[in-house]
Amino acid sequence: MSKSQFCGRPCSSTADHSGSQDASSRESGFTLLELLVALTLATVISLLISTVGTQAQKIYDVTTSKVDVYQKFRYALDDMEETIRGWESTTSLEFYVDVSQPTSTIGKNGHWDDGEEVAIKGPNLDGGIFAEYDEGAKIFERKYNLVRGPYTTEHSAYRLYFRGPVEIEGVTRLANIEYLLADPRQIEGDLIRPIEDEVDDNTNFVLLRVVRYLDVNRDNYDRATNVVEQSISELCANVTDFKVEYFYDNIFDQKPGAFCTPSTEPLLLDSEVRPKELEDDVYVKEFLYGGFNELTRAVAIRGRRSTATGVNEPVYFQSAGGATENRFSQLSLGDPIYIWSDANAKFPPGDYAVRRNVNGKLYFEQPVDSSEWDADQTGLRFRASYVPSSVRVSIRVLNDQGREPRTLSILVHPYHATM
Repeated sequence: MSKSQFCGRPCSSTADHSGSQDASSRESGFTLLELLVALTLATVISLLISTVGTQAQKIYDVTTSKVDVYQKFRYALDDMEETIRGWESTTSLEFYVDVSQPTSTIGKNGHWDDGEEVAIKGPNLDGGIFAEYDEGAKIFERKYNLVRGPYTTEHSAYRLYFRGPVEIEGVTRLANIEYLLADPRQIEGDLIRPIEDEVDDNTNFVLLRVVRYLDVNRDNYDRATNVVEQSISELCANVTDFKVEYFYDNIFDQKPGAFCTPSTEPLLLDSEVRPKELEDDVYVKEFLYGGFNELTRAVAIRGRRSTATGVNEPVYFQSAGGATENRFSQLSLGDPIYIWSDANAKFPPGDYAVRRNVNGKLYFEQPVDSSEWDADQTGLRFRASYVPSSVRVSIRVLNDQGREPRTLSILVHPYHATM
């Protein structure tokens, strides 16, 4: 056998096997270009997934923040709406005990009179105007400035003070209610200091509800000391603005009614009882005609004999200046008015219910005997409160991070409004 014959087949077989193995290696591997393309695609897909995840997280955070803010709105506005609806008309808003003080000269009559104030001891429980007796409900208009570097912005810090029903220890009772904006750093026990005129941070301000009431029971009945209770509740945190507007319409003038604040009412309307300016840029609107704090006088006109029928006309009551001074435009059928005299008038003092209001001339449900009058009764004093037909409350709230301010308003129609 020749060498070529011996080696031919094995050599040929070996060569074929080697070629097949190289081809297999080339088919199972990746070129550099393929690897680069694959890595690029993987990177793009990873970035897309990361972007989608980041956007989803942002959407979740924004949604959660909105839900948090609107939950705050809901709790605060629901509470105010429910309470303001029960706003009661009153001429004896603050705390008193009928005929409990020796200086009271009028007697027990269901009203506060001079000298019948409760002698409050202990913590500061003053509501309304400090160191002054409050007869009627009030809206205080006050503002503060937020100063941050060269920028200054104005914000509202109103207060609403009135009487209405609240639940106290499971029992619904009338109490004095106050809503106000406060800085937690200025609250010391039961003392709530007003917000300063200028602040550098308002992100932690809170909306408070303060309830004050006489805790009269069989153990302290007819006592004038240590019977005032107060509770302070935080309705909403991160509140930067609190504003209260009221609807006013003088039914005897030609102008339409409008929503206003204590400072804008004189500009918008021909109102009879103008809001007061307590100090610079602080105004107060009291929903009351007359009162002990006002020296406004009135006159009762004795019944005139009708020449047509021969019958005496009923007595009517009006301000001393007539309809040009006060038309009692916010009083209507059934509204109470308390009339008294600090002189020698023969007009019988007491409570009267309005039967008709003819351009400021009030006729009463109760008959008034004027047979012994020798002249019209002048120098009379009076107190008559009323409830605005509508109240608009606006609050501005931040989220828990002190950002994303949002403002919501509610319109409330009190049950006891007469308009």
